[in-house]
Amino acid sequence: MVARGHRKRRWASCATSLPRAPPTRPPSPAPAPPSPPCMHTSVADMLRLTLQGNQVVQNPPSQKWAYVTMAHDTPGKETYLIRALALARSLNRLSRYPLVLLANATRWSDGTSVATSFEALGVRILPLHPIASGYTISTHVWAVSDWRLQAWTLTQFEKLVWIDTDAVVYRSLDWLFARPGMWAMRDHTSCADHGSEFSLGLLVLYPNKTDYKSLLELAPKFDTADSGHKSQSLLSTYFIDVHGKPLNLLSSVEASHGRCLGQASSPYINPDGSTVQGYWSTPAFVHRSGGWDSEGYDNVCFSPELSKQKYYVGVSILNACQFNPLAAYWRTSLCEALMIAGILDLTSIVDFCSDSCYYLGEGASCGGRLNATLAYPEYYAKTKGMPEPEVSGRRLQQ
Repeated sequence: MVARGHRKRRWASCATSLPRAPPTRPPSPAPAPPSPPCMHTSVADMLRLTLQGNQVVQNPPSQKWAYVTMAHDTPGKETYLIRALALARSLNRLSRYPLVLLANATRWSDGTSVATSFEALGVRILPLHPIASGYTISTHVWAVSDWRLQAWTLTQFEKLVWIDTDAVVYRSLDWLFARPGMWAMRDHTSCADHGSEFSLGLLVLYPNKTDYKSLLELAPKFDTADSGHKSQSLLSTYFIDVHGKPLNLLSSVEASHGRCLGQASSPYINPDGSTVQGYWSTPAFVHRSGGWDSEGYDNVCFSPELSKQKYYVGVSILNACQFNPLAAYWRTSLCEALMIAGILDLTSIVDFCSDSCYYLGEGASCGGRLNATLAYPEYYAKTKGMPEPEVSGRRLQQ
């Protein structure tokens, strides 16, 4: 057994390997380089020490501006609450303004109070209610997502920035509060920076109960619309067609989809006018990580679901999210948030926050060893692979 003091020094030396957002204050002095390998410690273990000298700075209360999101989970599930934790931690680093979370759950599965855990991250919890109107309500996921319209009832705020939880905030978005008018991210069907459709993943809005009532009255006209674009059609018709208020679209380097990473124009330009070589165009906001080209895999890396990240290709088994530059950032945000919030016993997260499980596949419930790279010939042959759920499904059919 390793002595307690030695374990502490070892975890502290591992802290510099954690991926971090751009610092908002001078970093603390770097610890001495580690002598033993740090791969087999967990994120939670390392954070117990590193967070002692880097306590969460609570956002100052704002009377007018805030971010807002929603977490609606069915009984026994915590998918959206978990995503909200990662979002809250990112905003805690990068913003001066609070996050308001509309939630239907009051307790985590381990008994921890939802309100208390999020308060540790500077988040204000408000109850999420079904929309009580003639608006069609069903158990369909898109009907629940339309409950975001309740943001227009939060008239204690002058201006809100709506953020979906299945996303990463990589740089500060506070500049959105200074921009006049309504803004939204583009709905990139082709990852081009000239589309005219918008996405509700990121939206600047002005709470107003008259607008809320009018939106509900107009909503039934869109019940026959495609469920995935019902809210977009409703808001577009109400604010653009009825009120004549333009809905401005953000650039791809400000907000984009994960499947479009690397395609935005870089703001980093050489003296001769050419773009600096390398990857210099990570958006401030990235909606869904993207993933294997099949339904159910469009957000594999902004999620703790390891089975969908595991990818079988030839003789190799990879964690596909180790090849995504934002996956480690999202993972660290979540695992730090769990530590700060005092939620340490969620069985669905323990393995995800273990470095040895996430990177190497080591652990009784981690499903076996992972390869850091695929076999040399398979890479150049562009060998097709499959995620673990698809492989398991085929085995059951045989």
